[in-house]
Amino acid sequence: MATTRRTLNLWAGHVLVLLAVSGEVDVTNSPDLHRELARAAHTPNVATVVVDLSRVTFIDAAAVVELAVARRDLARTGAEMSVVGATGIVFRVLDLSDLTGYLDVSPPVGRG
Repeated sequence: MATTRRTLNLWAGHVLVLLAVSGEVDVTNSPDLHRELARAAHTPNVATVVVDLSRVTFIDAAAVVELAVARRDLARTGAEMSVVGATGIVFRVLDLSDLTGYLDVSPPVGRG
């Protein structure tokens, strides 16, 4: 798993963090995902964290849990989180977890 993090200044000092994830995300590296999500959540003035999964080829339950925990923790601070770019097996795992609404997962093109 690899991640790229970008921080964008928005309105009135609010910040959007884009976390692009790639490769396989599973129990062996979900602690890395946790760490990157926590870094994003602790960005000063963060208003929104967008997690881009368009380059993820596999995801398991451990990664889904990390996404759900990050969403919960961000909501406690008043920040939002959304997941974009999930397709194929990645979208299917998120859909089967019944967390697509909670994680604000955008459906793949053609499935809206």
